[in-house]
Amino acid sequence: MMFSRVVVLLMTLLLASCDKEEEVPEYLLPKEKIVQVLIRAHLLEAEIELFATKSDSAAEMYDHFDETIYEKVGVDKEEYEKTMKYYVDRPEDLFAIYEVVVDSLTVRTKNRNLY
Repeated sequence: MMFSRVVVLLMTLLLASCDKEEEVPEYLLPKEKIVQVLIRAHLLEAEIELFATKSDSAAEMYDHFDETIYEKVGVDKEEYEKTMKYYVDRPEDLFAIYEVVVDSLTVRTKNRNLY
């Protein structure tokens, strides 16, 4: 459900984008780290949807485990959020990142290796 909204948002941003060339900020996290965070976030969301009974408890569960995602991947939450804001203005790059995320989740699902 949330995943499809993200894909629609990405496609909309992609269509509305224009070419921009500029320097890459120092705070920008490597794309591999962003992919790892996004994969873990989507897996966490799916797991919570399976086990949470109320939306309030689901949000609380997500908030609780959200912090551990950054720790496991070895990134700072603030840097991640800045990086995502950067990519929102660059839909082609964000779309490419999400292609990797979707491919990885698809492979994990086929292999039943979700974690």
